[in-house]
Amino acid sequence: MNQSELSPIEKAIARKLDKTKNKATQPGYLRKLVAKLHLRIEAALARGCEYDDLAESITESGVKISSATLKQYHTEYRRSLNQEAEGIQTSRTVNSVLLKKQ
Repeated sequence: MNQSELSPIEKAIARKLDKTKNKATQPGYLRKLVAKLHLRIEAALARGCEYDDLAESITESGVKISSATLKQYHTEYRRSLNQEAEGIQTSRTVNSVLLKKQ
């Protein structure tokens, strides 16, 4: 079907579709992807893979990411998980101390 066979609404939809961004270029997409893949990245690193290998695999899958960016985002996500865990542990410790005082 060529462009002249489309109704005005179909042309508007087609233009809108043509302007949609690739998800990989949307702000925050790579960080979210690294967060979702966190456990697999951890497992691959434990097996001896390096960030270069992992970044290459992700890029080959269609999402361009450098090894430096992958390492940065993964490290930041790991750090945030550790901080959350420490916060939960601190909260439990404070609660147990308060309960003992009562």
